[in-house]
Amino acid sequence: MMAGLPQEFIDGNDEIFDTFGVTASLTRAGTPVYDPTTGGTTGGEPTTSELVVILGEREQTIENGAVKLIDTIEAKQELLQGDVIEVGSLKLVVIAVDPETNVDGNVLSFIADVEGVAQ
Repeated sequence: MMAGLPQEFIDGNDEIFDTFGVTASLTRAGTPVYDPTTGGTTGGEPTTSELVVILGEREQTIENGAVKLIDTIEAKQELLQGDVIEVGSLKLVVIAVDPETNVDGNVLSFIADVEGVAQ
């Protein structure tokens, strides 16, 4: 019966995103382009795409024992450090990312710590 378990996780994950997910905009910085004439690089063109995310938060205990709340975003698409996620008027930058996997090591989603960006 273990053979069906990974698909059950995937189906359950899809259902969670269908129920709790919201549409957001992802902006990813472009890859720097090398200019052989000047020997320098210029920033590449940023790309923007749409994705579905689940907004959340997690607790982290800091040095003095106090608990700090950290905003999180979960998405099925890969998130990278530095990505900017916009949900309505909320603009968040990805600080760190951890993949969430099933028992076979298949990635189900990406959970990112995010911080608000002043607009």
